[in-house]
Amino acid sequence: MINVIKKKDLDNTYGIFIETDQGSFVFTFCGNLDLYFSYFGEDRLKKEEHSFILNENDDFLYKTFDNLYNAIVNEKPLGNGYDNLDLVYEHKNLSYPLLNNNVVEWHSDDSPYDEAAVLLIKKMDKSYKITIKEGIIADIGMRTASVRFRNHGSIYEPYNVTFMNLYNDLCKHDFGNEQNAINVYMSKIKVRKR
Repeated sequence: MINVIKKKDLDNTYGIFIETDQGSFVFTFCGNLDLYFSYFGEDRLKKEEHSFILNENDDFLYKTFDNLYNAIVNEKPLGNGYDNLDLVYEHKNLSYPLLNNNVVEWHSDDSPYDEAAVLLIKKMDKSYKITIKEGIIADIGMRTASVRFRNHGSIYEPYNVTFMNLYNDLCKHDFGNEQNAINVYMSKIKVRKR
């Protein structure tokens, strides 16, 4: 079961907490103006990979990751609303590949490519497997389960915009109202059965 919680931080940005049975996967937009996707869970120091599965039942969250995946596969980093721009951003021409065997593979902008934490987004039949592979923070030599998306100077630029679009869509969405609507709907079903 996946639950999404949106919390406003002291600096007026949102933390998007994706609560899973495995632990919390969290999007944060930090004071350095970069986006992070991190894993926090009890097994954090026991395993080097942390995953969860998104399926169509996860409605809005599934749709936002589907939009992100399709924007990358279709080489539209600014999103589908920019069809009329005469821009070509072929991910295969990036210094480091972003798409490998139809799996999105973003190496954190915090560390050298081969040492960095990695976000993997694998499309499966009507679902996505989201994985964070732990890496090393180069400056201090510490393990991390946090992936950084630089908004200036990313090795995947301009695809950092694609992830910012995902984050902004999650920030705009009212997950509380969605859950309330589900609860109301479920209570109505129970009433009818009685």
